[in-house]
Amino acid sequence: MEKTITTTTFLAVILFLLGACEDKDFGEQGNGDNPWTRNHGLFIINEGNFGSGNGSITFYHPVTGTIEQNIFYSSNQRPLGDIPMDICFLDDRAVITVNNSGKAEVVSLDDFRSLETLSGLESPRNIQAISDSLLFISDLETSKMHVLRPGDPAVLSKMEVNKSTEALAYDGHYLYASNWSSFYVPQPNNTIMVIDPFQQTLVKTVEVAKEPNSIAIDKNGDIWVLSSGGYLNEQYPALTRIHGVWLTVEQQMRFPDKAMAPFSLTTNASGDSLLFINHHIYAMAVTDTALPQNPLIKAGKRNINSLVTHPQTGMLYFSNALDYQQKGWIIRCQGNPCVPTDSFRAGIVPARMRFFSPS
Repeated sequence: MEKTITTTTFLAVILFLLGACEDKDFGEQGNGDNPWTRNHGLFIINEGNFGSGNGSITFYHPVTGTIEQNIFYSSNQRPLGDIPMDICFLDDRAVITVNNSGKAEVVSLDDFRSLETLSGLESPRNIQAISDSLLFISDLETSKMHVLRPGDPAVLSKMEVNKSTEALAYDGHYLYASNWSSFYVPQPNNTIMVIDPFQQTLVKTVEVAKEPNSIAIDKNGDIWVLSSGGYLNEQYPALTRIHGVWLTVEQQMRFPDKAMAPFSLTTNASGDSLLFINHHIYAMAVTDTALPQNPLIKAGKRNINSLVTHPQTGMLYFSNALDYQQKGWIIRCQGNPCVPTDSFRAGIVPARMRFFSPS
């Protein structure tokens, strides 16, 4: 089986306790009795355990320090499902993909109540909004992308792309989709597809390193792609820069060890630096011509699983998934070196994190 199928939630290996005692609770923990109400803050997607249906969503308010657990369950009195993956915010609603349940939940951003459950999706993964009326959802198990037009009811269609898709990014003109897996759809998994989302046509395919798992767009409009090199360590991992206008590979930096598995590429708030996880957390300027040698944050006993930066303050949030069995932690830090300032508990396997600002 390829690395492309093995996410953190699929790991069968039970790790030793990874230093839960070093992170301490702060803030006010919500009890889940009251539904979430529209507010600025951070949504944490907790994947839960594969096959257990115990995925959840945690909400954190940075100003008050309030933490509300299980907000989907609180508002709907039913579980979210098996392996929630991503959340995307529209004008008055949000869409949540639930991978192993083969569905997407459309919820109201006023109270997080479910407006509609979109079932029959094969293996929905990541979401990219093109506008409030057009979204794309990648899929691991099919050669088609899901095209969602939210409404009452929502309209769901499919776009044939001949490969499975994973990471998505949009620069205001083109949609970029990574071809991360060849397990279900036996096609080369070392490319980025450039798509015209309005015409739903493939504009170009750009070859990068094997298993591109994440995409980031910098302040110059260039597209950066992080590739793991393959589940069986077939190739060297690499960080690739694609020119934002010519859509050609301008630079590729190879990691020194095939056993490395970098992931979770993102930018800082200003878009002039990149951050990623390679056991530790690393940061580099978009003008650098070599990979960073020293980590921004050392993992220590932590099992770092995801990261995000606050779009206004630039504060870095990262998750510690511990042993993938118990509730994980979210740690906040700022500066360089990035010194942790505080932390709070989330759900089981905290993964994707998204900031929301109400209009």
